[in-house]
Amino acid sequence: MRSCVLAVVLAFMVSACSGGVGTPWLEFEPGEATPTDAAGRGLHVVLVSGDEEYRSEEALPQLAAILSERHGFRCTVLFSIDPETGTVDPDERKNIPGLAALEDADCLVLFTRFRDLPDQQMAFIDSYLRAGKPVLGIRTATHAFNLSGERSFARYTWNHDPGETEEQAWGGGFGRLVLGDGAGLETAGSSGDAAGAGFGLAVGASVGVGAAAGAGTGAAIGVTAI
Repeated sequence: MRSCVLAVVLAFMVSACSGGVGTPWLEFEPGEATPTDAAGRGLHVVLVSGDEEYRSEEALPQLAAILSERHGFRCTVLFSIDPETGTVDPDERKNIPGLAALEDADCLVLFTRFRDLPDQQMAFIDSYLRAGKPVLGIRTATHAFNLSGERSFARYTWNHDPGETEEQAWGGGFGRLVLGDGAGLETAGSSGDAAGAGFGLAVGASVGVGAAAGAGTGAAIGVTAI
């Protein structure tokens, strides 16, 4: 049933987005009805899905359609893809193609759970965060990654223990350092301060990663009702 619902949703979305034949992601551009002075004009949002509980693969294309059509953002939506069949599979934890889109992204929307991505894919996420750019995490993003111990980016794992040999800021992984690892709406900076507002989202600048690496300062983003 879930796969049928997803097929219907994605088929409907095709009429509102673009993407090359065989491309395992969706691209949304502002439409003719988008206001010319829309706040998102010229900005690129990358939305990354990948959870087996809350149907991020259905929700994020719909969010991208709203962001592009009503607010003028160019949006790219990525999915967990079965490498053998090329189909969307939320249970596939080791493959989210298209993360190179983060190279020119202005905002990352992350809705993943316990992904174990290979180094070549995690490198795009790491580079984006180290640039101090904004990230908005939804629901399970506080435990977005569960990387195998041999992975170069194993420190992103949700329960990572840095021991005595690593940067202590990485204790608790990505969720703790970047998003604050708490419920509600949180703004996480280099000081680790957070303010909850009960929206079920986690919002923060990737300044924590940049500061841990001796780079950039970044700034938190805001959330606007859409």
